[in-house]
Amino acid sequence: MKIGKFAKFYLQTGLVLLLGSAIASAHQQTTSNVPDNAMSGNTEVTFAADQSAGTYTVRSTAFSTDVLTARFGAKVNRRWLYSTAYPKLGTLDSSFTNEFGAGKQITLISSGLARQPDLLCLLRVYSDHPFAEIEVRVRI
Repeated sequence: MKIGKFAKFYLQTGLVLLLGSAIASAHQQTTSNVPDNAMSGNTEVTFAADQSAGTYTVRSTAFSTDVLTARFGAKVNRRWLYSTAYPKLGTLDSSFTNEFGAGKQITLISSGLARQPDLLCLLRVYSDHPFAEIEVRVRI
């Protein structure tokens, strides 16, 4: 299952609107303080991935608080599968380049659920743009 351009735009737009005026400039930084957590962000928005819980958090430096903490999921064969139901949870940090620019990416991987596909959640923060992107994929 691949997310369509319209849905991808909707997620990006929703996140941008959610953070409103807090998103003004972007300077890339990446830190990893706790083994179970991964963080990536710019000066206005930060993603933190908690691999032990299978969730991610969106943080705003302008609001000095967490804006959103969520699990992720996908509907497969008319049944919702959620990251929190999987026994194996992990994260990968990487760089990316796409049609919007370049930045840092955290990939949350939920796997090991019997006879079910893996779930991947890609959290992207752009180096030169004041917005971020969330994409969920199903890996068979």
